[in-house]
Amino acid sequence: MENNRDLIYLAALLHDIGKFYQRADKGGVVNSIYLSDINKNESTFCPVYDSHYTHKHVLWTAQFIDDFQSVFRNLFKQHDELTENDTLLKLVASHHLKENQLSELGKIIKEADCLSSGMDREKDSELIDNQDVSGWDAFKKKRMVSILEGVNENKTQQYHLPVQPLSLSKESFPQLNIISDPDYKTLWESFIGEFKFIQSNTYRAFSETLLNLLSKYTSTIPASTIDFPDVSLFDHLKTTASIAICLYDNKRHESNSKNPFLLIGGDLSGIQPYIYQVVSKHAGKNLKGRSFYVRLLSDTIVRYLLKKLNLFEANIVYN
Repeated sequence: MENNRDLIYLAALLHDIGKFYQRADKGGVVNSIYLSDINKNESTFCPVYDSHYTHKHVLWTAQFIDDFQSVFRNLFKQHDELTENDTLLKLVASHHLKENQLSELGKIIKEADCLSSGMDREKDSELIDNQDVSGWDAFKKKRMVSILEGVNENKTQQYHLPVQPLSLSKESFPQLNIISDPDYKTLWESFIGEFKFIQSNTYRAFSETLLNLLSKYTSTIPASTIDFPDVSLFDHLKTTASIAICLYDNKRHESNSKNPFLLIGGDLSGIQPYIYQVVSKHAGKNLKGRSFYVRLLSDTIVRYLLKKLNLFEANIVYN
């Protein structure tokens, strides 16, 4: 059923949106200004570790789906074949629960999340939550570090990314010793302001617009603050969605392959001679034109593959 596939992709793309939403909140679960009473019930979606509920960001994920339930209901219309456990809200908020508490679709989201994170959350060491490490709200103050900090022998992380929408300005680059705390509230309000006005009549248009919106607003938010925070929330959401689609297709076709992923690589050879062998007259225009043509050709090939394989923009690793 195609509705299931669409549901899987959107659920994976939004499974950790609560990390963004939670950081914009002023208080914890009890004093939250955003959570409704029903979503403050930690026993519904939060796993238990060392006698405490953990990974509470799932409550804000559930709240986000509740906030815009009319939008999501309109996207999926009626899907009678889905069980009660396979609603969008259940799929996005249940991925930290144990497998025996999940439906088959829920298990796909959990597996995709674990593969994207590069860890097995069934191990006790991975059940530790951000809030359990160094104070319940310390994760709200941590910023993404520059990827180059990983090759720096100095263990002190100095260059951090400003928490703001992506833009073509020097302020978007890593900065040295940022003192102020990230303003997640303003960033979240800007995100919601644009999310409300996604104009689309089809699921495909909605999901691809959402992907680009997430790129704009979550590319400078760390996906995890436990260890080295150099992976953005956007990259984690994107890869989880792409992996989930592969896992779903593999299971739907009852494939027994231990390697359900296929990476397609392509290359346009002879680019440099083509671009730079131009006559001196109007050389600048010819250079720009040929460079644009190569990019256009690359984009066309990628979009052709996506269409033929019925994949999404999130399945593009690099173009």
